Amino acid sequence: MARDTQQTFMNPIEILEELLSNQELPFHRMSPLELVTEVDGRWGSYRLQYYWQEEIAVLHFSVIFDLNMEEVDRDEIHELLALLNERMILGHFEMFPPENCPAFRYSTLLPNDQGQMLELIEDAMEITLDECERCYPAFQYLQSGEKSALEAASIAVMDTAGEA
Repeated sequence: MARDTQQTFMNPIEILEELLSNQELPFHRMSPLELVTEVDGRWGSYRLQYYWQEEIAVLHFSVIFDLNMEEVDRDEIHELLALLNERMILGHFEMFPPENCPAFRYSTLLPNDQGQMLELIEDAMEITLDECERCYPAFQYLQSGEKSALEAASIAVMDTAGEA
């Protein structure tokens, strides 16, 4: 089903600005369609990049890890990415080429209703950060050489009953 190309959508970057301001998180508006912020997670920090593609009403999320994987064997990285991505329902992991860092990407169609849009953006932010937090240790293990891709992935995808 194609979207009506004549319809003008609200810019969700403005909603993101308000959301980040309310959470007292610093951000930088790169353009009318793009915003960047940084957040600290449990294991490390993340750079979140948002890009609004109005012509198809899609908001793209990229979460870039603070881990440089330059010294890690490429085959091991690709194996880890494949193992993690086969368990993903929404979004995927990849390498962010300019910085040799792992990244998580997720895109979502947005409605042209501010309330629904806000709800979807909040849900997407939560999904992306949860997936990054869950898989960050796998990339750390691979980076440090402590574990193979298979071992690191098995730790990241292990379902836990609670927290220790």
